[in-house]
Parts: sequence; structure tokens; C-alpha cells
Amino acid sequence: MKKYTFRRTLFTNQAPGGNDFLIQNPHSQVEVQVYQYNQNEIKNYTCKVSELSFDDKSEYWIHIVHPKEQITLYQIAHFFQINSIHIEDVLELGQRGKHESTQHYDFFILTQINYDQNYQGIIQEQLAVFRFYEGIVITIHEDDSDSLNNIRQRIMQPQSRIRKFGSDYLILSIFDAIVDNYFPALKIINDKIDLIEEKIFIGGGNKELLSDLYQAKRELLLLRRHIWPMREILNSFAQKDKIHDKLEPVQKDIYNQIVEVVDIIDTLREATSNILDIHLSNTAHKTNEIMKFMTVLSGIFVPVTFIAGIYGMNFENMPELKMKYAYFVVIGIMILVIMFLLYLFKRRKWI
Repeated sequence: MKKYTFRRTLFTNQAPGGNDFLIQNPHSQVEVQVYQYNQNEIKNYTCKVSELSFDDKSEYWIHIVHPKEQITLYQIAHFFQINSIHIEDVLELGQRGKHESTQHYDFFILTQINYDQNYQGIIQEQLAVFRFYEGIVITIHEDDSDSLNNIRQRIMQPQSRIRKFGSDYLILSIFDAIVDNYFPALKIINDKIDLIEEKIFIGGGNKELLSDLYQAKRELLLLRRHIWPMREILNSFAQKDKIHDKLEPVQKDIYNQIVEVVDIIDTLREATSNILDIHLSNTAHKTNEIMKFMTVLSGIFVPVTFIAGIYGMNFENMPELKMKYAYFVVIGIMILVIMFLLYLFKRRKWI
């Protein structure tokens, strides 16, 4: 399935922390999107990395869609003195979420989740975030998606809390946007599981339903892989010396949402396991019913076959073979034996 596989292949067999891979086109000048804001005003513009400038009265959000030319990241790393190992992490897609702190900045690897209705599966996009203590936030998104559009719209509003509380609230808003996207995906997966359960109970399972069920289990496993580290990341970031006291309720609310997402995922995973167990039990029950029917059928015809075998041995001295109604008597005996056995099986509730 798309984007299920691990994609960490770019820097295998290379020395850790090397930055030779960054310098591919030293003359490239890719533009970045900048939000320069304070509580009173905001400016939104694009510029080249070399043209970036800052003042003490404003905070900055620099957004970059994952650059096709890695020189953009080299320029950013050189301009902001970012550790080259963190640039490697940005370029290596499909990583587990994490948070690391240095003397100058916090570094986050997060995963944006979307459910693609056309693709009928989970799409994961990596989001790297650098939060400098001078009030500068850099976000590097894997794809040019609209997952942060809601934050862009809110930051443009005059009474925006992002502009009031600065980079701390911007980071928490990014966390909130990522966590919020889990709920629509889980709703779709939950509906899919309910439909599979209904079909299995009504018409029994088939290979297609089992394939859909295993796909749902893999999607839930993928979601859990990415949501689970976010609790640790959020708690690590929200230490008292790194976050405004007034933002602690926001942090706790996001944390509770993460816990809720984990609970939903675990519940759905248990539901898929239960449905699979029920399907296997139904399959075994059907097999047992078939074997029971065949056993009853064999039990009925064994004595009839025994009677037919006796009179098929062609002995010369079998007086009853010369009787006028011998054939009808034997057929009658066979019918009586069958009726007796059916009555016996029914009485013992075998059929």
C-alpha cells in the first residue's frame, strides 16, 4: 500500500552528520513563505533565503514545502546554524516522531495523517519543525498540502491567539492541527469496520472482506505508530521553562485528545481482532455443520448398504430370493431402518 513502507534509504552507508549531500546547486535561490507578526500587525510575503532579515519586535513563521533542490535546506541550515544531523532527519521521510533540543532551538519530527478517499487508504506526510528561542519557527512540509491552512487563516486574524502568545502557541496549534486530522481518518476506518462486521454476520466472510479487514488493521497500526510518540513529544516541549503558563490548559487539552485517539485506535484494533475471531469461529462452525451432515448421511446409509451387500453376494442357497415379494420386503426394511435412524438422530438432537 502507498506510503506504508519505510522510506529511510537516502543516507544509508554514509557517515552520520555529514553535509556533503546538501551542496548540489550552490546558485539555487528557492523562495520561502514568511509570516512576520506581532500582536498588532502581520506581514505575509515570500523571499529568498539570503534575503531573510529579522527584528526584535516581531516573531516569524517560515514555511517551506519539502524542497526539490536540497540546497534550500543547506542555506537554511547555514543561515540558522542548524545541526546537519537534523537536516538529514528532515530529508529522511517516514521517520518516527521525535523532539530534540539544542542550545539554540527545539527540533520536531511530526507526521501529518490524511485519509485519501480516492486511494482508499492512509496518506502520511512528514512535517519537520524548528522552533528557535528568538521567536522564529520554521516548518518544512513533505508535500504541498492544506493541512496547515487553518493555522494560516487564523494567524491573519487581528485577535489571533497565535499573534498574542507567539511561537509557543504556534507550535501547539501545529500539534492540534495534526491530532485533529486523526479523528476523520478514524471515523472512516470505524465505518469500514462496521460495514465489514455487518457483512460477515449477514453473509459470511470472503477473501475480499478479509483483505479489507487486514487493511484496516494495518491502517490502525500505522496511526498508532505515529500518534504514540506525540504524547512524549508534547510533554517534553511543554516543560515549564519552555511554555507560557497560560498555555498549559491548551497543552493539556491536546494531550487529552492524543490519549483519546490512542484509546479509539486500541478499541478499533480490538474490534478487528474480535471480528476476525468471529469469522474464524463461523467458518469452523460451518465446517462442523458440513461434517455433521455428512456423518449423519453416512450413518443412515451404512445399514442400508449392509443390507444391500448381503443380498448382493449371489449365494445359491438364499431361500428369500425366491419369494414373490422379497424385493419389496427388503426395500420396506430399508425404509424402516432409515426412518428409525432419522427418529433416533432427531431425538438426540443430532439433526
